[in-house]
Amino acid sequence: MQRKMTPRYAAGMALRFLLVLLLTFSVNQVWATVMGHQDGSGVAYATNSQDGGDKASEEEGSGEKTDDSKEESKEDPKEPQKEDPAIEDVAVVLAGTDKALGYASKGHSTQDGTISKKGGTLELDSLVWWNDGKAERNSSKVQWSVSDSSVATVTRSGLVSAKANGTVTVKATVDGKYTKNGSDLVANGQVKVTNQEADYYVKRIQIISPDGKTGQKSYGETKSLATAKMQFEAKVTVVNQQTAESQTVTTRRSLAEFDLSDIVWSINDENIGAVSEDGAFRPSAYTTATISATSKAGKGGAQEKASIEVTTKDPDGGTVKNDAHPQDSLTVKAYWETPPEGTTEENKYVINKTYSLADLQGMDVKEITYTALGKGTSSTGGYYTMSGRGVYLSEILKDAGIDIKGIKSFSFGTQDKINTSVSATFVFDTDRFYYPNIDVNSSADKVQVAPMIAFQSNEVKSGSTEPDYESMTDNTRFRLLFGAKRDGSNNSQYQIKWIHTLYVKLKGGPAVEHGTGDGDGDEKPAQNQGDGDSPAASGSGNGGADGSQGPSSTGGSEGSDSTATGSGTAGQAPDAAATAQGSSGGTYHVYQVMSRYHNKTETEVDYQNPFAPFALPLGAAVCLSGALESALWFRRQTQVVSFVPA
Repeated sequence: MQRKMTPRYAAGMALRFLLVLLLTFSVNQVWATVMGHQDGSGVAYATNSQDGGDKASEEEGSGEKTDDSKEESKEDPKEPQKEDPAIEDVAVVLAGTDKALGYASKGHSTQDGTISKKGGTLELDSLVWWNDGKAERNSSKVQWSVSDSSVATVTRSGLVSAKANGTVTVKATVDGKYTKNGSDLVANGQVKVTNQEADYYVKRIQIISPDGKTGQKSYGETKSLATAKMQFEAKVTVVNQQTAESQTVTTRRSLAEFDLSDIVWSINDENIGAVSEDGAFRPSAYTTATISATSKAGKGGAQEKASIEVTTKDPDGGTVKNDAHPQDSLTVKAYWETPPEGTTEENKYVINKTYSLADLQGMDVKEITYTALGKGTSSTGGYYTMSGRGVYLSEILKDAGIDIKGIKSFSFGTQDKINTSVSATFVFDTDRFYYPNIDVNSSADKVQVAPMIAFQSNEVKSGSTEPDYESMTDNTRFRLLFGAKRDGSNNSQYQIKWIHTLYVKLKGGPAVEHGTGDGDGDEKPAQNQGDGDSPAASGSGNGGADGSQGPSSTGGSEGSDSTATGSGTAGQAPDAAATAQGSSGGTYHVYQVMSRYHNKTETEVDYQNPFAPFALPLGAAVCLSGALESALWFRRQTQVVSFVPA
């Protein structure tokens, strides 16, 4: 018995085939809808502009237009698109007038503002011009600033206040987000400030000792530290600016009546004593301290200063030294002048290495004699002859992984807590010498020397210039020795002793790195390489899959074998260019496309549909299953069935 295929079944098969085609199309269409507005070329366009998204898709898509769009084009083919409001120019003007001190477009005007009264002010306005032709005075879009706040200051409303004589540039700035071309507009106006001198100025300072004597260079007392207290005063000569008349007062009388700040007292080393605001000195060690009285109210703002050396002696005849002793280890710690974001006090050191005494003795040990200059000159016997056994400072830094050329400065952690800071130029870039004939005031036969960290040393003050390596001790270990300069300036205070930590400040900050290699698509890309206007320096290195890096004095680091690639422009907004590639997952390239208007951003997105590889196999599988089912159905319909009647 043979049957024909019924129309109902044929319609079902056709419907099934159409569903397969619809499924294949829908997979791609849904993906395109998620990514943006799809065009015929497989490129989608996304925009953050509410009124331009669909239009951008039509203009930059496949080039095809609907009949409706053609009709609209015929109705108004040349209709211009209205520009967004934007500022085209800004000027600094005198308040209430149009007299300009400067324009952003034209530069500085020939007219200047002036303040000639002491503590006087000058009121300025800002004028901005919009792209629709309108002018606005004192717009909220303008920010005020001055080039030198020590000469004058400016408020948010443009009021300039005089501080000192000079010329200051007053700036009116409009942020680029409000301008037509997206760049900042800055108008500069000059303001001259005069007649700001104080009515009085300090001409001279002398120190009055506790015994009532004035102008002494030194003073001493033999007194127990438990009760020692010495009251010093300052004798100040004050001059009237207008009449040139002078008068002398002591610091028992406040200088505020002359519109001057009071004298500031200080001590050269806070570890050996303290001085109060009124000049009372309390020693904490039997030693010599330098007490100073300073004023910044000299003529024209000059600094006037007077100093006196104060020696405190033990009444029992003994001496009390600082609580220090030889150090058994030396630690080198390096940190960046400009640390990366997120740096804390705990993790700021990119190098932290400790050397034992045995470690240093195992290096290239030198025995060298140095000359140091203390108070006075060689003619007055102010020289030191210092012999030391140790290792060159440069060798220790090199061993720790530090490039000398990249050092900004040093500071020293010492047992007596005198943490002196020294520039790298002072230590390494200045010629240093041992002068064997300095006792006869001669520089003949001078020997150039290099800085040393000594673990044994001695010093002879103005008694001999001969090297003495036999009597060296470790009492001052570790000690920095580096010799005298050509000009004979004092440097004995920098022969630092009892050093336990060497702090090294590295110039700048770490180089910005980017990872390289084949990474898994799900892994976090390594740090972007800075190539824009970011202040971070550019750099490169092999970063780990998570973009982390270890400390390094040169900014380079090596990570794990599994890495990812990331690159971008440092300092840009989140939608700026950035590429992340991996061996699995989708690949996406995002490019910045400039809009005609600064506040609209169109972004081109080139995508690869991750469902596309499955659409064709899925469709083929459905078609094959339908074909097999149809064949079986047809076979059943045409098969002759034999049966035996009941």
